[in-house]
Amino acid sequence: MLQNIIKSAWRQLWKNKTHSGISLLGLALGFSVAILSLIWVNHQLAYDGFHQRADRIFQGMQNYQPSEGAMESYPDLPMPMAEVLRNETPGVKAVAVADWGFDQTLVNEDVRIRKSGNYVEADFLNIFTFPALHGSPKEALSEPNQIVLTAATAEALFGTTEAIGRTVNLGKQTSLQVSAVLENVPAQSTLQFDFLLPYSLKMQLESWMARERQNWGSYSYQIFFELEEGVNVESLLAQHETILEEHKGGSATTFNVHALTDWHLYNEFENGQAVKGRMRDVQLFGVIGLLVLLIACINFINLATARTEKRHKEVAVRKTIGATTSRLAAQCLGESGVVIGLAFVVAIIAVAISLPAFNRLVEAPLRLPIDTPGFWGASIALITFCVLVA
Repeated sequence: MLQNIIKSAWRQLWKNKTHSGISLLGLALGFSVAILSLIWVNHQLAYDGFHQRADRIFQGMQNYQPSEGAMESYPDLPMPMAEVLRNETPGVKAVAVADWGFDQTLVNEDVRIRKSGNYVEADFLNIFTFPALHGSPKEALSEPNQIVLTAATAEALFGTTEAIGRTVNLGKQTSLQVSAVLENVPAQSTLQFDFLLPYSLKMQLESWMARERQNWGSYSYQIFFELEEGVNVESLLAQHETILEEHKGGSATTFNVHALTDWHLYNEFENGQAVKGRMRDVQLFGVIGLLVLLIACINFINLATARTEKRHKEVAVRKTIGATTSRLAAQCLGESGVVIGLAFVVAIIAVAISLPAFNRLVEAPLRLPIDTPGFWGASIALITFCVLVA
């Protein structure tokens, strides 16, 4: 039966080439826009999700209330706040101070490359689970003469990722030993770097840094921390909400946090609370993709309806020779399924061709995930929905 339905559907398509071509191209365009939109939306939603304990990781923030105007929120904090979280706050598992990143020349004999890196405290790679190729990330920043490289940086310096124990010069003076090589930082990571250096090295190179440990007036550092399982961040906020104000001489500055799971999508603040930001773009893209697909389905329905009267005789003949209502319904579904299936194939080809240009437009390394079960599950659901609607 299925074979006969497909043959009959194909004959109808071939018999009405112009109508079939318009229907197919309209649906293919709708599918293409929907697929591109959903790929981008999925890419955005997956940001920072590779960290194993993402739901327990936070960045410290300050909320500043000026005498006039709305409250302002910044991730800049004084270094002593890290000691308070580490030593005086129950439920905090690990804390790491980080600077804001810098470009530096890394040297290996005749090889000189300019890369971007950060000074971070030792627990940085205990809090964040950046996958390692070689070495142990948990111990990789424990000594001031160590450096952690990404795979691309190690390849550029040594021609291989197997660089544990090899020497890298920082600029012209500081000699460091490679203690770990990480996989390249995923594109879906808010934190981006080519190498990491221990904060203890910065303390050695810059003597004034020793005073920063007690300097509550220097709002110059990022502070990341991880909570123990089951700890409520609200209790931490209640304990330390006014600590910055107390140390800043009565200034209207309060302590706040920004959850890792909100860094990318909820990256704007109103009245001290993370609000939608990029999530608005994600929702807009998703709605646009689905609306375009819905319009393509409506167009397909209209074209199919316009041909209904021309097929009255065919339907009457089929009923005369014994076709049942279910058989006629199957015939309609079969014809719709063939057109929609062909349109989906055309859309996949169109997306594959247009994806490089789309990546440049949205500035993201998107790929067509045809090797993932989730993609095909979503595709089958989408095709089924369109067939039933049409």
